[in-house]
Amino acid sequence: MMRLREDVTISDYIRPICLPDAPPHLNETFLGIKCVATGWGMRVHGARLEAKLKEVTVPVVNNSHCVKMYGMMHSIPVKQYHLCAGYTQGQGQGTCIGDSGGPLQCNMKDGRWYLAGITSFGSGCAKPGFPDVYTRITYYLPWIKQQMRKHR
Repeated sequence: MMRLREDVTISDYIRPICLPDAPPHLNETFLGIKCVATGWGMRVHGARLEAKLKEVTVPVVNNSHCVKMYGMMHSIPVKQYHLCAGYTQGQGQGTCIGDSGGPLQCNMKDGRWYLAGITSFGSGCAKPGFPDVYTRITYYLPWIKQQMRKHR
């Protein structure tokens, strides 16, 4: 998070994103929603980082799938502060090396874009059956809101 000295002018390239507030109409888990991850990471393992921002659409899936895949196969814990998004079968697309820290943003029924997650880790460039793991924004909302109040 960063505090800006002045308002940002909205343009074709700069748009605000909402923090999920979990009102009744918003599915705060984002389960089943197709969201967009963006980044300058590699397109495939071993390639160069991208010079142009790339995006990929991925569905949010139940964390139990990532718990099983990452836990059983690699002994990597997936916790409640994580969010799992990507393809559970077949050759999907996803984030790759260099995309960490980028947003996972979801367009909801109200027409707004919400920041659902922050790219954390994956299998190494969208390996089949291994969705990517993001930091779940809703888990950290109390802390985020506290920081926003503290630094008005």
